[in-house]
Amino acid sequence: MSAIATKTLISHLEYVTVQVKDQEAARQFYVEALGFEVDEDKSYPDGQRWLTVRAPGAQTKLVLFADPHAHEEGGCCGSGGCGSCGPSYAWTGMVLGTDDVKAAYEQLSSQGVTFLQEPQEKPWGTDALLADPDGNVFNLIQKH
Repeated sequence: MSAIATKTLISHLEYVTVQVKDQEAARQFYVEALGFEVDEDKSYPDGQRWLTVRAPGAQTKLVLFADPHAHEEGGCCGSGGCGSCGPSYAWTGMVLGTDDVKAAYEQLSSQGVTFLQEPQEKPWGTDALLADPDGNVFNLIQKH
């Protein structure tokens, strides 16, 4: 396959969906523990809720999605990552950036955030793993 020089029409990543069991508990975690801001919070007549949060100043938003079919047979939040099917963890593939991972680790730990890995030096920076209350796992990284 040869490389073709093209200009992409895609300018940024708009949303990333995070599966959660309880949107209000998730909102509380992301806003109060991680310091994110609520971007949109709309309820619809059918019971659905569109809830997005973002890190201050960030363009990309997280959709905190509660799957209405999560507890049906074969549902389980689509991937089992929400924790509704047991104490499993699912890595989201998402990386949160910080200028001081050790200070962020200390502060977030003191606020009750669960870390699966304390800050460790890696070739690309200092990295830690944190989980939200639904078992969604995120990297927290400080680049070198």
